[in-house]
Amino acid sequence: MLFAAWYFGTKKDKASFLVPIVAIILFIAHPVGRQVWFFSLFWTIPLIIKLLPKKHGEKAFLRSLGATFTAHAVGGAMWNYIVPMTPGAWIDLIPIVIYERLLFAGGITVSFVILNTILNKLDAKTKAEYINVDKKYVLFRHTA
Repeated sequence: MLFAAWYFGTKKDKASFLVPIVAIILFIAHPVGRQVWFFSLFWTIPLIIKLLPKKHGEKAFLRSLGATFTAHAVGGAMWNYIVPMTPGAWIDLIPIVIYERLLFAGGITVSFVILNTILNKLDAKTKAEYINVDKKYVLFRHTA
């Protein structure tokens, strides 16, 4: 989750490319991972999203998708070394991963918008300098 939060919170941080790349390398270096190398293609999603133009790559859903696949990359690479699985088991996980990660990305996006809205209201009442709200993701914005 640490790497997912880091991914979500950074804009064009070059170091955020490193996590999925290392996970792909570690996965493919394993004898079973080598047989299902294509499973690690999921982990190119965070890389692709970071390479998108700013107007697309900074959209909350895409950032959420990149974050959840970053967490998946770290977990998947570790799982491959810790839990014995067959190549067939990895292949069977592909549709589950698609569904699961889209669901997680949706949840992250909704949570982000709700939290930004709550913090925006709190900031309006307290005028606190330490609250950082992304105004693009605030519900019920009032323009003066």
